[in-house]
Amino acid sequence: MAEPGILIETANPKDVTGCTRLLRQVYGPDLAGGSEGFLLQFVRDQRSNLYLGRLEEAIVAVAAVSRRMSLDYQGMVWEVEVLVVDENYRQLGIGRALLEHIRAEAGRGVCKALLIDCPAENRLGRLFLNRLRFINTGKTVYRAFVDSD
Repeated sequence: MAEPGILIETANPKDVTGCTRLLRQVYGPDLAGGSEGFLLQFVRDQRSNLYLGRLEEAIVAVAAVSRRMSLDYQGMVWEVEVLVVDENYRQLGIGRALLEHIRAEAGRGVCKALLIDCPAENRLGRLFLNRLRFINTGKTVYRAFVDSD
């Protein structure tokens, strides 16, 4: 169950610094340099979204999502390129709330699949995605949006 008071929303330019702080938990200090400028482009690009999870005004989760056409799925797919929950706020349902929000938004459009890369060595990530009913394709973990689903 999600922590009370969690708010999921689309990022705007003023959120980029908070997003960069969270992404450094995964990528380390090497994310410095032009990363804030890149995230700002990500926020403004029509083919991508940066989603936030807020708890009492603080950004505690971020997900970067790109949209593209796919021959494999014969249509538009959304790909979660990164999903980070602040290490101090894990196991509270924030990641679940973030992915459910993204899944719902993708499902409202012409999206054929929501894709998430999850390396084999990320055991906890794979367990998390399995609990959310994502299907492991062997290369990418995904959830297809089709009438039979």
